[in-house]
Amino acid sequence: MGLKSWFKKLHRTLELHQKIVPIIVICFIILIVLTILVTSFMAYYVGITHAKNIILKNQFNLINDTIIKHGALIERMEGAPITNYKTIREEFLKKQKDIRIIRTPKIDELFGKESPEYYAIDKDEKEVLSKGMEKVSVDFEREKIKGVYPIKAEADCLRCHYNVSENEVIGAVSITLPIDYIIKELKLIVPLYIFLGLGGIITASFLVYFTYMFIAHRPLEKITNVLNRIAEGDLTVSIEEKIKDREDLIGRISNSTDRVLEYMKNFSSKTLDYSVKLVEQVDDIFKLVDNVNEKIKFQNLKIAQASIVVDDFGLTIGEISRITSSINNTAKEIKSKVENYQEAPNETKLKEIFTEVFNLGDKISELSLDIATNIEKGVKTSNAINQTFDEITQISSEISQLMDKISESTYETLLISSYMKTIASTVKTRKMEEILFDLFEKDVDRYVLRLQAHIKGIDRLDPERWGDYQAFPIGKWYYSEEGEKFRQIVKDFDFSEFEETYKTLHSIGKELIIAYNMEDTLKVERLFQQLKTVSRRLKLHLEDMRERYIEYYFKG
Repeated sequence: MGLKSWFKKLHRTLELHQKIVPIIVICFIILIVLTILVTSFMAYYVGITHAKNIILKNQFNLINDTIIKHGALIERMEGAPITNYKTIREEFLKKQKDIRIIRTPKIDELFGKESPEYYAIDKDEKEVLSKGMEKVSVDFEREKIKGVYPIKAEADCLRCHYNVSENEVIGAVSITLPIDYIIKELKLIVPLYIFLGLGGIITASFLVYFTYMFIAHRPLEKITNVLNRIAEGDLTVSIEEKIKDREDLIGRISNSTDRVLEYMKNFSSKTLDYSVKLVEQVDDIFKLVDNVNEKIKFQNLKIAQASIVVDDFGLTIGEISRITSSINNTAKEIKSKVENYQEAPNETKLKEIFTEVFNLGDKISELSLDIATNIEKGVKTSNAINQTFDEITQISSEISQLMDKISESTYETLLISSYMKTIASTVKTRKMEEILFDLFEKDVDRYVLRLQAHIKGIDRLDPERWGDYQAFPIGKWYYSEEGEKFRQIVKDFDFSEFEETYKTLHSIGKELIIAYNMEDTLKVERLFQQLKTVSRRLKLHLEDMRERYIEYYFKG
């Protein structure tokens, strides 16, 4: 495993405080170490600078003022001025062992040579005498600082040193100053700095850790737990008010999470309400369908019974017709017997005829009785037929009423599903983007169905609202920022024609509602036919747009 892979794994597995706190502590350590180093160096630098610019300079000024500039006072003293000068100089230098006065050959010309300690002994002193520039150097091995300062002739000096000119170097002062006290102080200060730095590192580490845990990590853990509960389907959770009252990033995250939770609650509540209503509507529809089926079965039974009764009635009519035919035949026989008797009267034959006539009369009486019986049966059958048809008519009316209720319940189901679809479409997902135009096409169908329900008296629609094309899903998307972006990307589509068709759909819908409310039946019929034509044309435009939408957003 490479170092880069190891860091990636570490970054993936460590907790946030395990990533942030060590970095902050390391930064503290670096800053404190730098502070110790810089402070120690500055203490040393300030000490050295103070020694160079203050102590050495003061020493030189003291010597310059005491021995060199006070030449006029030496002249007023008793004895030779040169002797007095040397006496004062020797006494002063005895007390200042680290100070040397250096002279140049010009002094020797007037006052003669002196011992070697009064002449330049190193290159720094010679350089100062030659260039006339002071020079300060630090000897770390010997823990000393040395300053060499030139002495230049002033106007008063020319009275004695007449062989030089003004501002000419006539000597120098070499001052050696020990700096071991500065080193000793640094040896005391640096450990103190280190001790305080370590204390600061440990204190800062604990403060950073506990501050982060209290201010950031624990609130983030609580928010994470809430999100996990939401992911598990528990919407009864809530975020503490003291976290939501914060105005920092964690407060904004908690408020955003709270808004998500509220949205999920509303979404779930509405979905649950509509789902319950939808289930109830479907149950009602199934009950109505069962009732219709029962009524249809009962109607079929009544129709079958009516068919049997009609068949019986037909048989009764047939029997009456047969009996009537028999009576006619019997009457014809009587007539024939009478006619035969009239042609050849005979007493014996008359008796026979009367006997036959009486017999035929009895037969006619019997047949007449049968006719009366069948007629009574036919009347009863006819009444049964009329009653059966009345029941069939009543059942048909009940079926019609049930069908109307089924139609209304189905329309209620349509409304509920529309509301559920509207709620679901407010959540922007990849799936929603993929089926966006399929939903738009179904919205067109629902628009036509709602108007159809209005003209059937099932629903009551507001013409102004249904004429507002921007308030419906297609219009909301088309005139939104996303729709504007889509129109700018797609150049090979006639958006003006689509827009005109879409506006025409809602214009016709508005006129259709107004025409129905004014009971203008002919206009309603004409507008509804136009509405169906325009809706078909609009769906063709949507299908064309859907291909381009998928091409640019999912294939491009």
